[in-house]
Amino acid sequence: MDIRMKGITAFIRVKNEEEYIKPCLLSIKDFFDEIHVWFNLSTDRTEEIVDGLELPNLKKFYYNHPCEKAGDGYYERLCQREDKTTASLAAYYNTCLSQIKTTHACKWDGDMVALPSMDKALKSSVLDLDCVYITGTDLVAGLEYQNEKSYTDFEPRFFKLSKETGYIDTPRFEFLLHPYDKNHIREHLFIHLKMAKVCNKEVANKGKKYTGILPPVLKEII
Repeated sequence: MDIRMKGITAFIRVKNEEEYIKPCLLSIKDFFDEIHVWFNLSTDRTEEIVDGLELPNLKKFYYNHPCEKAGDGYYERLCQREDKTTASLAAYYNTCLSQIKTTHACKWDGDMVALPSMDKALKSSVLDLDCVYITGTDLVAGLEYQNEKSYTDFEPRFFKLSKETGYIDTPRFEFLLHPYDKNHIREHLFIHLKMAKVCNKEVANKGKKYTGILPPVLKEII
């Protein structure tokens, strides 16, 4: 019998996330029961920064296999690889799930920073549901502008773990299979910083002016 502790574990897959991993983790440290950080061949200071935070509910793991990049042609490229068994994003994410002991999991990213609306009341609501889609805002370089379209709501972020829950590979990316009804929280719960990274500076000042709040952990670094 699968007996789990009631709670939520965030699993965060990181590869060279030194820019925003600190505000990412500080913004969620009090929300999640456990935070699992999975290092995937990082070559920058990501792990050093994570260690320096000394978060008591954080555990480190390693997936030391090169993974195929998601996007157009993902599965076709994956099938041509000799190491496709370990290069699969589904295999990587299912490995992450295998280490979680709580009832619920959350797929979080190293460039996502939670807003204050991710609080104890929200956590209580999530724990009463089986599958939850949440919404965030994509900010670009400088953090003053946002993309015209809000980020996410295309995949479940919070979900209950069971023998019927797991990732599979699809033509463009990994996909979570689950037997649950979908629940959507429309309030924006996080800032997404993928397009704000140094490697994406060319998109600075494109989009509309961001008028929402910035988490305190972000204000400290801008």
